[in-house]
Amino acid sequence: MPRALFVVSDQGQGHKYRCQALADELRSRGWGWTTCGWWESPPKTGYDVIVADGENLDGEGYIAAWEAFQPDAKTVIIADVPGDYPSDLLVAGGAGATPELYKDSGAKKVLAGPAYALLRTQFRGIRYTRPTFLGRAGVFDARSVGGLGSIEMADRMASAEVVITYGGMRALEAACVGAPMVVYARNEGERLNALALNRALAAAWVSEESDCAAMAATLDRTWHLGKMSEAGRALIDGLGVTRVADAIEAL
Repeated sequence: MPRALFVVSDQGQGHKYRCQALADELRSRGWGWTTCGWWESPPKTGYDVIVADGENLDGEGYIAAWEAFQPDAKTVIIADVPGDYPSDLLVAGGAGATPELYKDSGAKKVLAGPAYALLRTQFRGIRYTRPTFLGRAGVFDARSVGGLGSIEMADRMASAEVVITYGGMRALEAACVGAPMVVYARNEGERLNALALNRALAAAWVSEESDCAAMAATLDRTWHLGKMSEAGRALIDGLGVTRVADAIEAL
């Protein structure tokens, strides 16, 4: 049985969600996997592939863990912003990611763009079982929602008239299920996402978080929201985990 070790960032739920989505896909293909935080020492057993979330690549704990890996293990890095990522495979699944942005990353192979967004299967399931934009449940503010499982979150997003969200994984999930959205970016990775979603007409981007509710109220309900829904679904199809898992198995 092939085995993967996931070195996971603690900087936000989105980093954990995307690693979990990929781990679940590999498990469905007969892989075993283990996870550890970037600050922890890895288990002292062999792995075929090391998958590392890119948020804390300069952390001392991460470097110590990396040095302990078997030298023949293949390395996969998941990144949000351009940088130095020497690895066998680099995955950048943001809406604004392109191979050109990562051409100097040091990775042997780069998968960049929304086709490689690592979304949980529940969002893909909602997308393909509920193909029409409903927009009946008003505004759903997903910025600080706690206690919702992935199925309920996907359902709430897919049913909302407008989703207010930060520019990370939740914005990509909203686009996948065709939820019109207002996006506020908290960091450079989220800014790249928000700009790309805005350019694709899948989201309205605000530069001040306090403007989110006002922007959601001004969107044209008879035309604009339907177009945003179509644009989001066209940009992200929810099949990124299968494409990335295929590439990992090809290593």
